[in-house]
Amino acid sequence: MGQIMDNYHIKKEQVIDSRPKGRFDGTAPEPNKSLHSGHILGTTNVPFTELIHPDSKTLKSKEAIKEVFEVAGLDLSKPTVLTCGGAVVAPFVAFAASLIGAEIPVYDGSWTEWVQRAPDSTKHLGVKGEDLQK
Repeated sequence: MGQIMDNYHIKKEQVIDSRPKGRFDGTAPEPNKSLHSGHILGTTNVPFTELIHPDSKTLKSKEAIKEVFEVAGLDLSKPTVLTCGGAVVAPFVAFAASLIGAEIPVYDGSWTEWVQRAPDSTKHLGVKGEDLQK
């Protein structure tokens, strides 16, 4: 978490959050109902589902993968790190990025660690699943 916290302040690396948009935006709950949804401030959301054909559920072409990152405003030739909810889908996005020549490390603590340990000033908090069940 230390390296990501350092990056939060110096903005050396682009940080990509690969969770679904609702969880990133804070409008949908996390699978762990005790955690708030939301995101690390300054991150860019590229949902892993954007890299998959909706019908065949297969990985998109290299050209389409490149376009997903470009549309999100990302330059993968710059230092970049991936995050997600718990280091499950970020490795998939890292694999997809590797197909277009980008090597992107994964912050394995991901949102689960950040939401529990980072200062509130570094995150956008959304809904909490257990609060929705009340």
